[in-house]
Amino acid sequence: MKLQTEQLCYSELYIVIMDITFQIDALPNTEMKGILKESLKTRMDKLFDNELFNAAVYLDPRIKVCMTSEQKTRAQMYIVWLYKRIYSKEDSTTDNTACTILDETPSTSNACTPKSFSDYLQTLDPTTPTQSSSNIDNFESDLSTYERKSRLPLNANILQYWDSSNIISGIANILLAIPSTQVSVERLFSVMKYMLSDQRNRLSPLNLEHILMVKANGIFNYQLGSD
Repeated sequence: MKLQTEQLCYSELYIVIMDITFQIDALPNTEMKGILKESLKTRMDKLFDNELFNAAVYLDPRIKVCMTSEQKTRAQMYIVWLYKRIYSKEDSTTDNTACTILDETPSTSNACTPKSFSDYLQTLDPTTPTQSSSNIDNFESDLSTYERKSRLPLNANILQYWDSSNIISGIANILLAIPSTQVSVERLFSVMKYMLSDQRNRLSPLNLEHILMVKANGIFNYQLGSD
């Protein structure tokens, strides 16, 4: 079953649940069918209450058309917030408004003095947009452009789609890398049972960790250098 697949991201989980829903719809009308459909609907509603799930589905160009306008708005707000949290440079001063420029020339003795001439100019004219605000504006513009793009086929590779220098791709790769199940963790526990057995009980914790690291990341195709 696909739910047992390793590295199942949130948007793939949505696709699996929708496939199951349509399979149930094709069954004869029975009481059990109604219970199953209601159970899946309840589960889906709870999943969409999760901001990470909601945003991950939105950043999957194959299925974002299924979302309601309210879900899309929430996803956009969360993605912008996440971008600011990760990439925006926070102001190093605690309160710019409390800093008073007593001299027309920068002074390094004052703790509230801007650290660069660019920062100093910004204090003289706060209405000038900063580099950070410009980046956020560009990000929101790219997000609006993505919203208008056509849907991709269900068999499209979304990792290849986001494998670009697009400013949204960094956030998309983060959200789509979050596993929706604990299958990989549970399988590692099973592997460890065979690695550390009664017949092989003298492995050091470090060696055991290295072996498990190789096992856990064996699905990735690393390009090793010649040297």
